[in-house]
Amino acid sequence: KFPRLPAALITIAASTLMVWFAELQDAGMSIVGAIPRGLPALNVPNMDADRVASLLTLAVTIALVSFMESIAVAKRFAAQNRYEVSANRELVSIGAGNVASGFAGGYPVAGSFSRTAINADSGAKTPLASIITATIIALTLVALTPLFYYTPIASLAAVILVAIKGLIDLGEPRRLLKINKKDFSLLLFAFFATLMLGIQYGVLLSVLASIILIFSRITRPPVVRFGRLPDTNIFRNLDRDPQAKIIPGVIIFRIDASLYFANVTYLKDKVYEAVAERQDPIHSFLIDASTTNEVDTSAITCLQEIAYEFKQTGIELYFSNVRGRIRDTMRRSGFLQQLGEDHFFYSKTAAIKHIEALNPDVV
Repeated sequence: KFPRLPAALITIAASTLMVWFAELQDAGMSIVGAIPRGLPALNVPNMDADRVASLLTLAVTIALVSFMESIAVAKRFAAQNRYEVSANRELVSIGAGNVASGFAGGYPVAGSFSRTAINADSGAKTPLASIITATIIALTLVALTPLFYYTPIASLAAVILVAIKGLIDLGEPRRLLKINKKDFSLLLFAFFATLMLGIQYGVLLSVLASIILIFSRITRPPVVRFGRLPDTNIFRNLDRDPQAKIIPGVIIFRIDASLYFANVTYLKDKVYEAVAERQDPIHSFLIDASTTNEVDTSAITCLQEIAYEFKQTGIELYFSNVRGRIRDTMRRSGFLQQLGEDHFFYSKTAAIKHIEALNPDVV
């Protein structure tokens, strides 16, 4: 679908004629100037070992930034037009494009917000648009470069700004602020980083900030302590349901994350903190593993240490809702045998019934 009037083309042509006629370049207006005519010659790049070694670090950095910028562009337009994007395919296509560019002495290539916006604003729907664009650029380089000598830089900037205005969604910051303040803070960081440092470094720093935020969530995941609703076998978060009551001598604990080396120290601290905060003597500690999908060796070691230290103080450690593959890991490590099969249950209700049967005087 093409617009009725090619507004961008008319703008460029009219402004170029105006500059040429009025000689505005002599008044200080920035223009494109001379563009080398002709297509670049194809040749095999110099790949000697010393040059490769000297460029390797820079090349990896450029590749990383280029891919992050490209996938960010692709996902933005995919969300806007409701189609799927494969990061693997994008990576392969960018790599192929850069390999081909190297034989023509070209710069590293990547997806661009501004060029993609202009392409989409022109009605492009398929990769055929890129083929047509490349063909026109080739013809222009061969025969039409003198026509662009007087093209003002301001006109090119105006075309880009008009094209990308549709990407600005003022409602999204308000939505993020309402839903999650951390995501809103990340948006502000990305905005100002891009504004001050440019899109390449802005995207790179934004991705790094996202990784730091994700790592923070992994290392300090939410922790839930449960109580029981009176005269029922229904368990609720003590911090969210005022009707939930603690079970004397029992702590029901859940950590909403998989357990890795990065968060096992936090887990241990929270477990001991839960015991220390209780005024009544604790005889049983139940870990609800329903939200734990994976455990690594460090987590198993941590759980073994907790079980041993609890044993020294007269506290029994129990588990409920442990996934099959985690039970397999615990069995291979010997932890399940060490603790005993009778300390593992398929539900909190079954575990609490067992605990109450063993401690009738306390409960």
